[in-house]
Amino acid sequence: MDECIREIHAANDAASFWEQLHRRKGSVWKDTANPLLAETARHLTPGHALDLGCGEGGDTRWLATHEWHVTAVDIAPTALQRTSRLAARNGLESSDTARWTPQRLATPQRVATGPGGQTATVTDTVVAVRRLA
Repeated sequence: MDECIREIHAANDAASFWEQLHRRKGSVWKDTANPLLAETARHLTPGHALDLGCGEGGDTRWLATHEWHVTAVDIAPTALQRTSRLAARNGLESSDTARWTPQRLATPQRVATGPGGQTATVTDTVVAVRRLA
């Protein structure tokens, strides 16, 4: 039971951290795409994309302007508002992205072995993205 409570607090702390970061600053990142995404995706046939942790929407905007159908999700409501405003400024259709919410399901730990046989305890994060009714 204690582990479950720790996971809930960690998820709340993460949500609070990201929301406060976005609220404190006028802009956290540029509203341009990650160059590696743009370089990689421009060679792909457009389809459906899920932008988890979309931030202020730079990657979302780039994908959408290149004919991708994008679902943008972020843990911070302020980030989602900025993504929606960026979409509107660029003439892109924007649906209610706030109806989707990430939920941390588990944080299992495992021992990983790296180069030279060094080991470290690694915490994986298992997240589900749920659509709210």
